[in-house]
Amino acid sequence: MGEASERFPDFVHGKDGFGNINLPAPKGAPVSQSAAEFIVEQVMSQPGEVTLVAVGPLGNLATALKLEPQIAEKVKRVVIMGGVIAADGNVSPVAEANILSDPHAADKVMAASWEVVIVGLDVTHQVVLSNALFNQIRDENPKVGAFMHQAAQFYISFYSSVRDIDGCYGHDVSAVAYVVDPDIFTVESGEVCVATDGVAIGQTIMSRFGIPYPLPFWQDRPKQKACMGVDDQRLVALFRDAMTSDFWSK
Repeated sequence: MGEASERFPDFVHGKDGFGNINLPAPKGAPVSQSAAEFIVEQVMSQPGEVTLVAVGPLGNLATALKLEPQIAEKVKRVVIMGGVIAADGNVSPVAEANILSDPHAADKVMAASWEVVIVGLDVTHQVVLSNALFNQIRDENPKVGAFMHQAAQFYISFYSSVRDIDGCYGHDVSAVAYVVDPDIFTVESGEVCVATDGVAIGQTIMSRFGIPYPLPFWQDRPKQKACMGVDDQRLVALFRDAMTSDFWSK
């Protein structure tokens, strides 16, 4: 990959990941375990109970699989914000940013025997969180509303420069929404491979047409799920209600 593609994407989320709002440094300390070790511990100690929601590159999940392959049988499911099956990508015509950031890890995650649900650009590019919505959250959520509104402004500004929308896309929100209310989405299933080099690097390629292809890449892989349709108004309402509920005034 070239130098330009390796640039840290601070032009999307800001140098601090929150739109350059310069929060004070955290007072807590990280746990001694690595993220992968923590995942293994939690899944193995609570078999069938843990849903993993990955909203970034998949290196930690792939490492956890390597540390303890049994987590694929013990986890409830894995929900991924990433990938794109039939729509256009956001870092190439066919690739989404989280998958492109570590395509080898993503391919290992797709090949494992756990249940994967891809919540990718096919649906998240249909979910727009407007500036008016963030204004409402700011006004009605005394705990974190002002922070959310402020952090969103940089992200909204980025999207207004590259896409014709009044707001930002609800990428990570959509992955969490699937866990809360999967009926918001329609899904298709099929074996998934991730391209790990070449012009299509980062592409999530699902064999979803029920056709036996002569190329062997999808053979002996489990069928995974991909969200292909979404009730965007219902999802935005779920997010709005969650972020403006009476919980935040307690």
